Amino acid sequence: ITLQIVRMKSKRIQGVAKKWTLLRDVPEFQTPIMSLESRYCSLGSRQHRFFVLKGPPWCNVVPITPRGTVVMVWQYRVGTDALSLEIRGGVVDPSDSRSPKRAALRELLEETGYAPLAQARCIEVSKTFSNPAIFNNRTHSFLVGPVERVAKQTLDPQESISVVEIPIRKIPSLIRQGKIGHALILNAILASALQSNHFDQVFTGALGAFTGKNSRK
Repeated sequence: ITLQIVRMKSKRIQGVAKKWTLLRDVPEFQTPIMSLESRYCSLGSRQHRFFVLKGPPWCNVVPITPRGTVVMVWQYRVGTDALSLEIRGGVVDPSDSRSPKRAALRELLEETGYAPLAQARCIEVSKTFSNPAIFNNRTHSFLVGPVERVAKQTLDPQESISVVEIPIRKIPSLIRQGKIGHALILNAILASALQSNHFDQVFTGALGAFTGKNSRK
């Protein structure tokens, strides 16, 4: 069965999106990791008070071992009050010379003890807005390999992390089962998969199955 995908240019169906005019930002609350601000905006005769969380860039990294596994961790997340299966990541600190790549590899080493081997490649696979509805920062995602364990974990007092290696082939099923549920982690995995020349065909086939336009050659 060949999926016949309708090819068309993007066209506006309804409505007109317009950018609001920023009037002023008013600081409301400061924390060690982010600040909350009121953002007053106008659009024509309308005015509205929005809320924005401002903070430094974030980063994460998909680390691949010579064994064809992904280095992941189980970590407690206070927002959901549950353990979360994730790749490593964190905040891009001034100590990283504001380099997301350096920060991602630092987080990987500190929290897992893994580091790139001499012949490793590390590429940035995406630079996305963390959540443009309320956050102003970006998340930088990297794909690196091969990596190996070279040291023990160096954790902060509030961190409790267990390290696991998961075969690459098992990642899709873990996503389907909802066992990998962190949105920014899923984005990094998707962006890494996009490095394959075959992904476009797989993506088109999977979504095209819902067009109702299947036909047999």
